[in-house]
Amino acid sequence: MRSIHFDGTDLTRVTVLARPDPLLESLFALAAVADHRPDAAFGGWRDRTLRNLRARSSALVALARSVRPVPDLLVLVRSRGASSRRQQLSEGLREFHETAVAPYWPRVAALAETETNSRAHMVINEGVERLLGTLHRDVRWTAPVLEIPGIRKEKIMLGGRGITLAPSVFLAGRSTVLVPPTKPGGPLVLAYPAPVEWAVPSALTPTMEGGERSLAALVGRTRAAILIALSESRTTSELSRRIGISAAAASQHTAILREAGMITTYRQTNTALHSLTPLGLAVRSGREYRINEQCDVRTELG
Repeated sequence: MRSIHFDGTDLTRVTVLARPDPLLESLFALAAVADHRPDAAFGGWRDRTLRNLRARSSALVALARSVRPVPDLLVLVRSRGASSRRQQLSEGLREFHETAVAPYWPRVAALAETETNSRAHMVINEGVERLLGTLHRDVRWTAPVLEIPGIRKEKIMLGGRGITLAPSVFLAGRSTVLVPPTKPGGPLVLAYPAPVEWAVPSALTPTMEGGERSLAALVGRTRAAILIALSESRTTSELSRRIGISAAAASQHTAILREAGMITTYRQTNTALHSLTPLGLAVRSGREYRINEQCDVRTELG
């Protein structure tokens, strides 16, 4: 068991990644492919990935069966210099990412962002200690110590540097992973499985053709556009501008979606902030949608 000790400053420096880290998600996906155990969430995706891997990424999967992608391979990827070993690893990881992660990235990002939005509202309404106490069933928060699973016993003093929490879709069904900081003295990173195991199979299923049309047929064109626009939490005015309808119309449509249990709305003074619920995410994740976001793991390996 590892124990992470917080002081007063550390509690003010707890952050949650706004978007999933493409490098970490690729490494966690690599671990999921290398894992031989039956897994309902990743079974179909793993089989498709293994069939489509090329030479470099196949060798990387074999390597991941003998070492840990995080932190072992991560340390090699981050190492300075242009060694042939690092170059081969980087090329293999880029190739793996293109096959196993990139085709599903919009839906993976949407799942992770939904978790981040939920955690943000939790901190606002219940405080940071509630956030730390609900990360994972194997994690225990007893102020001022966060205990996480580990092979060896280790005491980690944050000493004011804080901690960054990184929700991960590819860790679904697994435990937390402590990620080494990118630089000495930097914040510790704790990756934890986003609690959306039920949504992972649809997120990692090949995109359905005409999905947006199907979603529009299910809930109506405007409400479908709202669900698609809620890749991140948005206010009523933001939705009206994004979709091209009046604020009054946006308010009417969000009320219907809220009554159907597909979105939740947090109100503060005169502002209403809308987010997808698990049901809304499941409805949208089962259909095709596009997010104007590109995931390029090569940037992470530069």
